[in-house]
Amino acid sequence: MLARLGIYNISDMLFCYPRRHEDRSRIRPISEVKAAGVETIEAAVTATGLLRSRRGQSMLKVRISDGTGRMNIVFFNQPYLKNYLKKGVRAVFYGRVDNFKGLQMNNPEFEIMGEEEHDSVHTGRIVPVYPLTAGLGQRWLRNLIYGVIEDYSAYLKETLPTSIRARNKLLGYGDAVKNMHFPKSEYMMKESRRRLVFDEFVFMQLFIGLKRHHIRENSPGVKHSVKEDFVSSFLGSMPFELTKGQRKAMAEVSKDMASSKPMARLLQGDVGSGKTAVAAYAMALSAHNGMQAALMAPTEILADQHFITISQFLSPMGFRIELLTGGVKDKESVCEKISSGEADMIVGTHALIADTVRFKNLGLAVVDEEHKFGVIQREALLSKVPKRPDMLIMTATPIPRTLALTIYGEFDISTLSDMPKGKRSVITYWFDPSRRSEIYDFVKARLKEGKQAFIISPLIDSAKRADISGAENIYSRLKNDIFSGYAIKLLHGKMPKGAQDAAMKAFRDKEADLLVATTIVEVGIDVPNATIMVIDHAERFGLAQLHQLRGRIGRSAGESYCILISDAESNSAGERLGSMIASQDGFYISEKDMEIRGPGRLFGVRQHGFGELKLADLTNDLEILKKARDEAFRIVGSDPGLDKEEHRNIRSAMDRRFRYGHEGGGAG
Repeated sequence: MLARLGIYNISDMLFCYPRRHEDRSRIRPISEVKAAGVETIEAAVTATGLLRSRRGQSMLKVRISDGTGRMNIVFFNQPYLKNYLKKGVRAVFYGRVDNFKGLQMNNPEFEIMGEEEHDSVHTGRIVPVYPLTAGLGQRWLRNLIYGVIEDYSAYLKETLPTSIRARNKLLGYGDAVKNMHFPKSEYMMKESRRRLVFDEFVFMQLFIGLKRHHIRENSPGVKHSVKEDFVSSFLGSMPFELTKGQRKAMAEVSKDMASSKPMARLLQGDVGSGKTAVAAYAMALSAHNGMQAALMAPTEILADQHFITISQFLSPMGFRIELLTGGVKDKESVCEKISSGEADMIVGTHALIADTVRFKNLGLAVVDEEHKFGVIQREALLSKVPKRPDMLIMTATPIPRTLALTIYGEFDISTLSDMPKGKRSVITYWFDPSRRSEIYDFVKARLKEGKQAFIISPLIDSAKRADISGAENIYSRLKNDIFSGYAIKLLHGKMPKGAQDAAMKAFRDKEADLLVATTIVEVGIDVPNATIMVIDHAERFGLAQLHQLRGRIGRSAGESYCILISDAESNSAGERLGSMIASQDGFYISEKDMEIRGPGRLFGVRQHGFGELKLADLTNDLEILKKARDEAFRIVGSDPGLDKEEHRNIRSAMDRRFRYGHEGGGAG
C-alpha cells in the first residue's frame, strides 16, 4: 500500500509531504460552538451508550462536557471505541458540528489526552493531511510519519552553505522538513515550505547552470564566418520585408554562430511571427560556410511545410535541400546525399536521428516545436558529429521570461514579439451547440465568397465517446447532408500518409472548400485563403492548443473568424474559452494556460531533465525562483566542479536527485 504512494524506505517517508494542513489548534469552549462549522473541542466523557440505528448500524453515543456546556459525539459502525472512550476519559475531538436535537459531532477524529508520550498528533495542533491509497487511513499514516520524523529528521544533512542560508534567511534543512509535516505554528509552516521550495529551485537551476557551463566551456563548437555580402544576399532573396524582431533575432544568431563556442538559442514567438525565416537564415549561414544544416520537426506535415517554405527561400541562392521523413520513398538516396555532403540542408522528422543517417559535417541543428521532443532525441541529433553543432530550438508556445529561464535555462533567448505585415487578428466567438445550424449557415456564406474553412474535432471517431462527434462522423454528416454541394476533405493521423498528403494538397490548392480534421493541423498547414475555423467541443482542448489551432487562419488581408462550439460546464473550461475571446496575444494566452493547467503539463517540465517539483509552484513562487537562480549561478560561476568544501553536500544532493533519480534529497 505504501509503495502505491511511492514510499519504499525511510527517506521516501520523510519527503512524502502533506497535500494540505488543517488548523486544529484553536480549541473552542462548547458554550461558543455553533452548528454547521468544523471545530476542535477538548472535553471529558460523561456517559456512553451503544445503540442501533433504524438501518441496523451500530451507534456509539458519547456524551461529553468541558464545564461550559455539553454535546454528543456519535460514531457509526465503530463499537470497539467504547473500550477507549470510557466515562472520565479526557479527549480532544475534531469534526463538523451539526444540530440534531442539540449539538452533535459525527465520526470525528479524536485523541485521548495523556495516552501518548509525545504531543498530540491528530488534534489540538496544525495537522497534516496526506495523500492516501485504498486500504490506508489518514490516522494510521499520520502516526507512522510522525514516528519517522521524530526518529530520523535529525539525521538529515544540511544541503546549503551557511552563507546562502543567512543571505536568504532560511530555516535549517532538518527543521524545515520536520515543520513541513508537523508545524509548530502557521509561521513555521510557511517558512518551512519557503526553505524546501528554495532547495528544489536551487538544485533545478544548478542542473541547468552546470549543463550550460559544460556545453559552452567544454564542448568544441563550430565557428561560422558572417559576411555582409551574404547577409545582404539573404535579405534580397526573401519574398517579404523582415520585421524588426526577425532582424534582431538574426543578429543574435549571427553573433552566436560566429563564436567558437556552440550556440544554444531558443527562438520563441507567437503563431505566424516568422520564426521559419530566422531558421532559414541560420541554415543558410551554416551552408554558406561549407557546413550542413538540419531542421527536425515533430510531424511529417510540419516537416513537409518547412521543406516547401525553406526551398522557396533558399533554393534560388543555390543551396541543395533534401527532405527525410518516414513517408519519403527513396530514403537510401537521401541518406547518401547527406553522408557525401551533396545535401546542404536536410529537413525531416525523427528519421534524422536514425542510425542510417550520417552527416558529413553538420554545423547547425534546428529543432522546431521543441517541447514535443525529449531531451534524448535532441541530444541524439547533436551527437551525430564529433564537434557539437550550433543549436537553434523554436517554439510557437510563448513562455513568460522567468519561466523560460527555468525550462530553457541553458539557452539564450530570442523573442519575436511583432507580427509580419498582412497578419490579421482573428475574430473569435463562443457559441452553445444549440446554434450549430446558424454557424454552418455563416460558414456557407463565406464559402460562397470563395473562402475556405477548417472544421476541427478533438477525436477521430466517436467509438470511445458517444457524446463527442469525431472527425469521421462530422465529415460524413457534412459531406452527405449539410455541405453536400461543396468539396470536403478529411484529415487525421490514422489515415495513410498518401491520403494525408492528398487531402492537404487539395485544400492548399483550393480544390477543397472544407477540411474536417483533428489537431493534426495544429502545426504545418499554411493556407492563406482559409479564413474560418470551427472548433467543435472546444472545452476538450488546452488553451495553448486552441491558440495554435486559431493560428492556422488570419494569414491573409481579409477578416478571419474562429468559432468555438462548447457547452462548457467546468470553471476551468469556461476560463479557457473566455481567454480565447479576450486576447490574441500568445504570451497572455500562455500565462493563462499556465495558471489553469500548471506549467508542468503545459511545458513538459519533467522531460527537461529535472526531477518532479514536489512543493514548488512555478506560477506562484517566482520570487523564490529568482533568488534561487541567482544563488545557483553564483555557485556555478565560482565552483563549476562543486569541489569546494562548502559545496560538498550540494554535490552529494545533486547526485541523489539527478544521477540516481531520487527526488527527496538530503537523507543522510
